[in-house]
Amino acid sequence: MKGSNFELYNTVIESMIKGGQHPETIIEVIRKMHDSAHEDYTEDQLHDWVYGDWEAMLQMGIKKTRPITTEVNEYIKISNGSFGIVDCYNDLMAKTKEERAAIRRSLSRLCQAGVLERVGTKDGVYRKYATEVITKTKFISGVVPEFPIILPIDLNVLCKVHGKNIIIVAGTKSSGKTAFLMKIALENQARIPVVYLNSEMGDEEYTSRMKCFGVSSAEEIQYETIECHANFHDHISGEKKLYIVDFMEVHDKFYEVAGAIRLIHEKLKDGICIIAIQKAEKAVLGRGAEFSMEKSRLYLNMDYLPEKKCSRITIADAKMPKRQGGVKGAFRDVKIINGARFSPVSDWVFPYGEKQN
Repeated sequence: MKGSNFELYNTVIESMIKGGQHPETIIEVIRKMHDSAHEDYTEDQLHDWVYGDWEAMLQMGIKKTRPITTEVNEYIKISNGSFGIVDCYNDLMAKTKEERAAIRRSLSRLCQAGVLERVGTKDGVYRKYATEVITKTKFISGVVPEFPIILPIDLNVLCKVHGKNIIIVAGTKSSGKTAFLMKIALENQARIPVVYLNSEMGDEEYTSRMKCFGVSSAEEIQYETIECHANFHDHISGEKKLYIVDFMEVHDKFYEVAGAIRLIHEKLKDGICIIAIQKAEKAVLGRGAEFSMEKSRLYLNMDYLPEKKCSRITIADAKMPKRQGGVKGAFRDVKIINGARFSPVSDWVFPYGEKQN
C-alpha cells in the first residue's frame, strides 16, 4: 500500500502532525499522493497508518503542545448535524484536563462567532449553523402543473399533488399498505423515476409480491428498490422523482416521526415522497398522530374491516382538494385481491353520507 515513496510519506505525515494538522487533513494529502503515484491502497490502511503515527507521536511526546483551536476547527468542518462534546473529546483523542478545557473554550468561541449553536437544554450538545443558499419561493405564471403521478382508486380526481409534497399512508396491520405502495410504484415507473425504500421485505417476499402483480422477470421492474431501515432522507435528492418509504417504523418516541419526515421534506424539491406508517386499530391517525401530519399535504388512513372482508381508505386530510367543499373524511371501501388488484366495493362517500357524483 505504501509503495516506493514510503519514506516520503512518513516525512510528510510527521511534519504535518508536528505542524498541528488534523489526521483527516493528513489522510486527504496522503490519499492524493498515492493516487498521483498510481499506488494501490485501501481507506482502512490509510486511516490506520496516519492515526497510528498520530497516536505514537503523542505517546512519545513529540507533539508536546497541541493546536487545539485548529483541531476543533477541522473537526467542525467535517461534522454533520449535531454532536456532543464527549464525541469531540473522543474523536480528537483529548485525554488530559488541559486538552478538554481547551476544546470547551474553542467551542464557546465558535458559538460566540456564530459558527455553532447550542442544541436543546442539555449542556454539551452543538450543531453548525446552516449555510445553505437561500431559495426564494416563486410565483408560477399560467397553469400550475401537478406532479405526474397516478394514484389508486380515483384519488387523482379528488386531490392535487405538487412537487415537494409528502403523502402519508397510515395503515393498520394487513390493511394493504405495501400493496398500495407497490401498485403506485408499478403504475408510475414509466412516467417518472421511482425510488422504493424498502424496510421490511427480503428478496423472497419482494419477488412473491411482484409476481402477484403479474411481474415475471426483473427486467419488467423499471424502478429502483433500496433496502433501507432508517435515515431515509439520505437517499432523497431534489430531483423530480417519486420516492416511496415502506415503511417508517416508530416504536416508542412517537414525536420523533415528525423529525424524520421533516428531514425528508427538506431534501425534496421537485419530487414527492409517499411514506407508510403503522396505525393502531380504531386510531384516528397513524403512529405519531398529529406529529406525522405536520409536513403532509395528503394524509390517508387504511383500515381492514373484518366484517366486510375489505379495506377502507379514508382521506384524513388533504391540503389541495379538487372538490368544492373539501374531501376531508371521505372514504372508499376496496377489496385487495391476491395482494395486488384493488377492486372498489363502494364509491367515494363524503361526510354526511354524500356520495361521489
